[in-house]
Amino acid sequence: ITTNQAATQVIQTRLPHTHPVEIPIGANIAVVECDRPQARHALRQQCGWDSDSLVIAFFGFLHPVKGLETLLSTFHQVLTQHPQARLLLIGGVESLALPGTQATHYWQQLEAAIAALHLQTTVHMTGYVADAIASQYLSGADIGVLPFNHGVTHKSGSLLALMAHALPVVATRASPPDPALETAPMQFCAPRNVDELAMELSLLLKDAELRLQLGAAGKTYVQPFSWTAIAARHQAIYQQLLQHD
Repeated sequence: ITTNQAATQVIQTRLPHTHPVEIPIGANIAVVECDRPQARHALRQQCGWDSDSLVIAFFGFLHPVKGLETLLSTFHQVLTQHPQARLLLIGGVESLALPGTQATHYWQQLEAAIAALHLQTTVHMTGYVADAIASQYLSGADIGVLPFNHGVTHKSGSLLALMAHALPVVATRASPPDPALETAPMQFCAPRNVDELAMELSLLLKDAELRLQLGAAGKTYVQPFSWTAIAARHQAIYQQLLQHD
């Protein structure tokens, strides 16, 4: 059992007589059912933002490969045409990839970048929060964004989480593109490209109907990737193997 096409290809190359079965991962947090208008109000109140603010949310570990510097520069540009836009960075910094003092230093780098662009009142970094809180934040947001430097693939639990919360998503395209995302209802742009990312975000910020359409389509798209569905597919494989034993 593999979780993505890249892993499947590696296994087939090394073990050509095997027949891997792909079962993708699920979202990295569960959706906590809530009153969305109330979640919107609570989020804006907590961040000190106006009730008519349109919130763009990044979700996941804050790390240099996630394209956050590009996102901040993009957001600075977006604000010139959409002054009601706000940026929410949901996630902690410290991880196995960025431990201890390295994490502290990167957080300080992001704070300095925000200050240099004069975005202190329009960008909010949450730091690490519990799953339920992250879910409430996502339910209160309007747009999801994942500007990864190497592009987004189907194995991104953060992508699935954004879609599961019915958020329209703008993400960077991997090179080569992940074929598993060819039919995904989302907006793509090139990595590290401020102008392209700004254009896609602006398109969603000015079109409420498009936001609703993409959000609903994304929520439908990720239904097969729920952990319940994933467990059922594993069970079916084990039962099939037992029958052939």
